[in-house]
Amino acid sequence: MSEYSEPHTVARLVGSPPGYVSHDEGGQLTEAVRQRPHSVVLFDEIENAHPNVFAYLLQLLDEGRLTDMRGITVDFTNCVIIATSNIGAKHILAASEKAGDEASGKVTIGHFDSERQQLEHIADANAGAQVAEEVNGDKKDSTSPAQEKALARKKVANWKTQARAAVLAEAARVFKPQVLNRMTVIIFDPLTPQDLKRIFRLQQKGLADLLSEQRIDLVVEEDAVTFVVERAYSRHFGARRLKRFFDKNITGRLAPWILSGWLRSGMMLRIIVSKTRKNSLEAHVRRPSRLRTACKTDSLCVVDRCPVNLFRVS
Repeated sequence: MSEYSEPHTVARLVGSPPGYVSHDEGGQLTEAVRQRPHSVVLFDEIENAHPNVFAYLLQLLDEGRLTDMRGITVDFTNCVIIATSNIGAKHILAASEKAGDEASGKVTIGHFDSERQQLEHIADANAGAQVAEEVNGDKKDSTSPAQEKALARKKVANWKTQARAAVLAEAARVFKPQVLNRMTVIIFDPLTPQDLKRIFRLQQKGLADLLSEQRIDLVVEEDAVTFVVERAYSRHFGARRLKRFFDKNITGRLAPWILSGWLRSGMMLRIIVSKTRKNSLEAHVRRPSRLRTACKTDSLCVVDRCPVNLFRVS
């Protein structure tokens, strides 16, 4: 919604006033819904929009219709309205990290302040002594594994509750109560490695569909997917980092082969983790029988290795 951040750009949603250029074309929002009444309308990163946008949004959510500058009333009652926002994301990330630390048994007792160049203690002496006692083995843990798991789940739930309250409080400072009262707020957790694996498979399917038009098959082994996710995963950057990795190290590698005619119809490309070269992916090509003489082996030949060093996880 950043393209609607200025006052004069908001009018594009419902069309230009009479006498202005493009008045007869209607609004970008109203005309699109008028032509396709059963639609999903997405306001992406709505916090970047000008406040005047919310005036239209209130009418849309309340009455289910909008009137464009030509006087045509557009029905939105058959539409699903979705607005996304990054407001409060820092609270979700902080809660996720704290919950992960507690689930793994880590306790934060201080952090280094880069501006003051000193260690800031954030835990009291009792907490520090408790941690030292547990580390030294002086305290006997009498809880069972089941009790420990239940306690960990309770701590995670507590962090999520606190994070949700912080997100809603920040949203209340940004959006008017009239807007929030007309919406159902859904707060998402950060993406997990398993989520990124599913996203990777979706990206792979998109590329495989394009290659299938040229009768080229693409296969990515599960260990290669795990290999990529381990290097591209980040709570803070989400799936965009994975997409950059995919575009650079997979799609970007295939494009020259296809353009040069080296990879062509009837071939199968298989991507695996290299067993001979550390921290690398290998692309193996299975060629039609009439072309196998070009390979060093009967079925598979290594055509390229993709060193992975841009997203190394320490």
